[in-house]
Amino acid sequence: MYGALGYIINSQWKEATFDIPYSSTVDRKGEKTITMKTTGNDKNRFTVMLAVTADGQKLTPYVVFKRKTMPKEIFNKRCI
Repeated sequence: MYGALGYIINSQWKEATFDIPYSSTVDRKGEKTITMKTTGNDKNRFTVMLAVTADGQKLTPYVVFKRKTMPKEIFNKRCI
């Protein structure tokens, strides 16, 4: 079974956001309101899947962007 380990694949996916706000802030003690600046993309998400074969070969990351409509731009031919 030469090369059989190359057909065994372990993969993991992770959902991430474009904007990750901090969970803590720094301001004067006693302040009632604190302004946080963000990019406004805190609800836009994407999914990344990473995979590796049993013989240690890392596969190309697979990235999925969530959209309701397809963009009009022409994609790279390597993009699925």
